[in-house]
Amino acid sequence: MKYYSVFLLSFLHLAIITGCGGEPIEKPPVRITKKQMDSLTVEMETKYNQMEEDRITDYISRHIPMQKSERGFWYVVTKKNPNGKEIKDMSMVRYARVVSLCNAQELYNDEMILTISNGNEIPGMHDALKMLRKGEEATFIFPSYLAYGLLGDQNKVPPKSELIYEVKVIDVQ
Repeated sequence: MKYYSVFLLSFLHLAIITGCGGEPIEKPPVRITKKQMDSLTVEMETKYNQMEEDRITDYISRHIPMQKSERGFWYVVTKKNPNGKEIKDMSMVRYARVVSLCNAQELYNDEMILTISNGNEIPGMHDALKMLRKGEEATFIFPSYLAYGLLGDQNKVPPKSELIYEVKVIDVQ
């Protein structure tokens, strides 16, 4: 039995060594046009955006009712102030924000000053703030394409992250 096992192992070893030899099979290069690459990229982004939307709507269904804006982010105004100063393009807005991921991991809790349509905040935030007035509070959920996108913020926000912003407008100039 012992000799049989040694013979079998030797035979398998020899078969593996000789079976892996030989000339590599060359495969022809895959040729793809720019138009095909663009189409594939758009298709992949569309699928990813749908996955993000599904994650966001799942989160909303479990937490707080929201509505979707024309721009593509979700929102709910949690405190209204109809007499507060309106936020427009080029308004300077001071606001408090708590930024977190959908898993409740808090990333930022600070105050910001932003000139609407000209500032260093995520793209979706400019449109979101224009929905509010001084003294109002709201919660926004931004898909990654309206937040920090493909790379994240290179600090706390991971790449391709949906973000929840809890916002309180403190002042409008």
